[in-house]
Amino acid sequence: MSRKRIVIKAFFVILIIVANIYVFFNIKYDVRQNTDVSLNINLKAEKNFDLQLYYSSDGDFSEQQSQIKKYSAEKPDEKFEYEIFLNTPYIRMDFGDSKNNIEISNIYYECKFGRKEIDIKEISGNKNTNDISVTDTNNNVVVVSAVEHDPYMVLQLDFSDFENDIEAQNRKISIILDIVICLIIDLAALLIYKRINLLIEICGEFFRERGLIWSLSKNDFKTKFAGSYLGIVWAFVQPVVTVLVYWFVFQVGLRASRTSNHPFVLWLMAGIVPWFFFSEALSGGTNALIEYSYLVKKVVFKIDILPMVKSVSSLFVHLFFIMFVSILCWCYGYTPGIHSLQLIYYVVCNFVLVLGLVYMTSAVVVFFKDLSQIINIILQVGIWMTPIMWDANILGSGVLRFIFKLNPMYYIVDGFRDALLGDSWLGDKVMWTIYFWVLVAGIFMAGATVFRKLKIHFADVL
Repeated sequence: MSRKRIVIKAFFVILIIVANIYVFFNIKYDVRQNTDVSLNINLKAEKNFDLQLYYSSDGDFSEQQSQIKKYSAEKPDEKFEYEIFLNTPYIRMDFGDSKNNIEISNIYYECKFGRKEIDIKEISGNKNTNDISVTDTNNNVVVVSAVEHDPYMVLQLDFSDFENDIEAQNRKISIILDIVICLIIDLAALLIYKRINLLIEICGEFFRERGLIWSLSKNDFKTKFAGSYLGIVWAFVQPVVTVLVYWFVFQVGLRASRTSNHPFVLWLMAGIVPWFFFSEALSGGTNALIEYSYLVKKVVFKIDILPMVKSVSSLFVHLFFIMFVSILCWCYGYTPGIHSLQLIYYVVCNFVLVLGLVYMTSAVVVFFKDLSQIINIILQVGIWMTPIMWDANILGSGVLRFIFKLNPMYYIVDGFRDALLGDSWLGDKVMWTIYFWVLVAGIFMAGATVFRKLKIHFADVL
């Protein structure tokens, strides 16, 4: 075994050890994020109104974290129940938008750790109100007199009585979770380690043939639009038109103004730019062997580089749009900073992910032509499931959002938005970074293995 391979394998083992140590000492589970709390309110009012309840972890309220229930004056003493989370102790109750007298006779919250009632005196003495007056009556009832405009009340729930039970469950689940995650990482690392020679061989081949890959990629990009009057301009027209259509539908038609506290057009473009590259590279790379069949049939040509040629060819338009979106963000006041350097990292993530997929799909499509159509359908659905057009924050922090985050493109799209619109760093999501690279390494190894086993039959089938 060569010295270089020994060094690479030793580095890989050290990296896995560090990942295990990090997981065991830094990944802690917090049951507050996934523990449902039932907030119950008994009401009696003179008029019909909509009671909108906002919930927040820091007192910063948004429409995404709110629930609306309709009160009917025909049903006196109605009980309203809202589902919030243990990590959202701040609540705001909006009492419609017209004059009304509302009696609150009982308000309490409960979860698996216990139940607690809110003292009526705490409500009557609450100063965090707007356009309302609160009166404490003698029969343990609070009368909220709502006046015009925007009547609301802000309360902070006290979960301190549950703290000991919460910490005990946190420790128990954290230990179990750390062990499970470390076992998954180690099992994946073992499988990758057994095939690491293949990865080293592929990387070495790419490095040796880098000149040919670059030349073929430039030629592939130019020949796509050969013979048309506008030439390579068409490569940029389609994505721009697509963005304009989405912007018109969502911002003009559906009145989407701001998403995650950012202008919708910037938020949309920051997410759709990496998807354009992924979609183009996956579609083109899947058909690389069929398109370059005349090279596949040449005995002396290294067909392993063809999937990479298509991926590099798609990078040209991708880099242009990254610059375009960066300039657009700058015009909106989002000045590029040190966090913008993360774009380089996320471009690499996107490239490696799509290359691993293309190795597999380009080999399989030679024998199963329908795969191209299947991929087109997956891409049409995938742009909505990533998600790109809508904000995943509306899902809260529950199981459904966790499932969406398992999509590796979610990690990349979210990273692009962090780099272009925010100041979040990669270190804020280390666990998801480990998950992403373990998954990508598995995809790449599987793709390369399938490609190598099937390539001896390519020339015969094509």
